Amino acid sequence: QAKDLGKSLEKMSENIKGLDQVTENMKTEIQDFSKVLSADSSLAGKFGEFQLANLLKYHKLIEDVDYKSPVYAKRGEKEYKPDAILIARDTCLVIDSKATADLGVIIKELINEETLEERKSEIKKILKSRIAEQAKELSKKEYQNLVFSEGYRTPQFVIMFIPNENVYLVAKELVNKDTNEIEEGVLLVGPDNMNFIIVMWKHISGNIQVEKQVEAIQKTAVTIHDRFANTVRYFEDLRKSID
Repeated sequence: QAKDLGKSLEKMSENIKGLDQVTENMKTEIQDFSKVLSADSSLAGKFGEFQLANLLKYHKLIEDVDYKSPVYAKRGEKEYKPDAILIARDTCLVIDSKATADLGVIIKELINEETLEERKSEIKKILKSRIAEQAKELSKKEYQNLVFSEGYRTPQFVIMFIPNENVYLVAKELVNKDTNEIEEGVLLVGPDNMNFIIVMWKHISGNIQVEKQVEAIQKTAVTIHDRFANTVRYFEDLRKSID
């Protein structure tokens, strides 16, 4: 089993090489989508779901086998609808995407070299306030305690997906360095991070029992902040730890 896992991780490392292109494609889609928003701002709420769906399709995940989107679940008598769950046997990872496309105008200001530093600071405060509020709302929903009709178990955290990398880079300053959470039970994830999580989940879930690797999954979600520089070394360490 360890040998098979080693081969899987090696294949995963090869797949990672193509993720830069995925992120670049997403950036182009963000620009195109922003143009549409100028005509119909009501579409902003669909942007995160749109980008998440693209990532799942890119990695060739099979709907209703590897993931479900959307999905319905209950906590008590109340029904909730997370944007997606990744599935591995009797375990699932809950993902909830957040709208940022309607912030396109100020995001352009932020990345514009001609924008004054004072204005950039104001924009960062706006973005942080928006994301912090969304994180608090998500934490209150306690998605990690949802009851699914299929009987899936969930790790004690959920993924809050920010589809715009520029917004994510600003918002990640809100992450608690001790707990690696932006709010209790909520991990903040950008497009690059989401790529790694999907790749990791897909490969590892096919070789080992995911319920025994929850800690490894969470460590991956927070370690990928270092992005590609430490990726290969990290997965090699992961392989050795599992061996």
